[in-house]
Amino acid sequence: MYEKEENPFQQPICTLSTADNNRKNKKQVLTPNSKGKEKEEEDIDDRLKTIFILSIDSGGARVTIPLLILEYIEEQVRRKFHQDISITECLDLIAGTSSSSISVLGLASINSKRENKRYTAREVSELYKDSLEYLYPPKGFLHSILRMHYNSYDSSNFDFFLEKFFQDSSSKDNSLKDLHTPIFIPAYDLDGNNIYCFDSEEAKTPSKNFLLKDVALAASADPTYQNPVEISSEAGEKYHFISGIFHAQNPSLLALKKAKEIYPDAKNLILISLGTGSIAQPPHHYGKLNKAGLLLWLTPIIDIIWNSNTQFQEYLIDQGESVIKGKDDSIKYIRINPELPIENSNIDNTSESNMDILRGIARKCFNKSTDEGKKIETIIQYFVDYLKEQGYKTISENTDLHSLRIKQLIKNAMGNNKLELINREISNSDVYFINEVMSELKNHLSIEILDLSNNKINEFGIRNIAFLMRQYPGLTKLILNDNQIGDVGVNLISTFFIKTHLTYLEIENCGITDAGLFSVASFLEKMPDLECINIRRNKVSPKTILLFINNEKIKW
Repeated sequence: MYEKEENPFQQPICTLSTADNNRKNKKQVLTPNSKGKEKEEEDIDDRLKTIFILSIDSGGARVTIPLLILEYIEEQVRRKFHQDISITECLDLIAGTSSSSISVLGLASINSKRENKRYTAREVSELYKDSLEYLYPPKGFLHSILRMHYNSYDSSNFDFFLEKFFQDSSSKDNSLKDLHTPIFIPAYDLDGNNIYCFDSEEAKTPSKNFLLKDVALAASADPTYQNPVEISSEAGEKYHFISGIFHAQNPSLLALKKAKEIYPDAKNLILISLGTGSIAQPPHHYGKLNKAGLLLWLTPIIDIIWNSNTQFQEYLIDQGESVIKGKDDSIKYIRINPELPIENSNIDNTSESNMDILRGIARKCFNKSTDEGKKIETIIQYFVDYLKEQGYKTISENTDLHSLRIKQLIKNAMGNNKLELINREISNSDVYFINEVMSELKNHLSIEILDLSNNKINEFGIRNIAFLMRQYPGLTKLILNDNQIGDVGVNLISTFFIKTHLTYLEIENCGITDAGLFSVASFLEKMPDLECINIRRNKVSPKTILLFINNEKIKW
């Protein structure tokens, strides 16, 4: 299939990071070959026998829910350690079905634009958000009618998007065998008429190795939405695939079985299963289906197969000792799948209003008093404990050193009533330390302008910034350019900044869309002292701009 000199599979592979080496060592120790080794190899600690598995359901636009949950978990872990940690440093296997495969492949890849560090959950969440535009582009009035006879979407643009991402953003992770965390993605082989699983552990064999963009394309080919996909392995063998939604909408059970194959000596398996929304389906009434033919049964059959598949898998996992042989196994299954209104369940509904609802459902899970919130806190604690055993120190263990770093940055940046902390790798939790240090130095400071441009602040840092500004009434001008606070961050500004003395705000290139602009207009009404807000270089449509073009306070 490929000329030798142009073989896309023959790409250099990144050197493994410390976390990757730890995982590699863990895998080497936890194999059948470890039996009979010397005592020190047999006497490895329990940490190396604890395996973390992440499983993400299929769901199209609804995959936004688990990705935001994962993003929140990662952010909370980062706050504990105050370090640039990717959640994948804790994971030993990642599985996903259909379009969630895009996220799985992203999490397991290296981001060459971040000094060859892992993609963070936030970056993968942004990647997935961008991919939806190509996977489910807007359709016209005849869409639902034509869908009865033709697939809904042309995959050519989606193919182009995937090729650009996996070639440009992580060019050194070109195929399955090059990934830095084991992955497992179910699909269905039309030619063989059987289940097929893309498996990075088996990809060392050319016939099992595929380009990453081809895997994502094939795994996302949901019937009636996308055409079946033809791809070739490294060995040149052609396959025709559709997605695995009919047999593995929730791939948790397959992932659990695979983890046992990779790590047969593991004593503890922690399976984190993130769903894309539990839909309360209306009952199928006996009266309507009694003596019904194929046409009337078509929709109920799909619902029944879909729901029973997921319920049966959860039952089997709950009966873990019966499914996975071995009396010493300790399987911890954490399933997070919040309720989802049926009107928001369409996998191709990428309208901004629907996406806002999905994001809101995810954020409700962050409430620690809810069942989902308690499960999230459990996951965070598991990861924190694991990373501490890896040698990371939490903020409480390293406060003095971190505070000294922040203090030095502030001292270096001071001058002319303006505190500039531009491109300083400042994170959300750093803002808290900035406030602490400024409290110590308040008798020596007279700051009017705070510039936090081009840092690592997102919507989770807005509350800390608002608190900082409330403590310093003289601080009236804030610059947050090139921080991905997004529409959610702008909405939080309208909530938390009301009691500040803000008169000037810059939020250029902050990932703000049309929805965010409406929030801007809202807090301009709530904050009459705000004289100017700079919103250039954001993703606001010309149509929406026209609605506010006469507002002199907004600078385009």
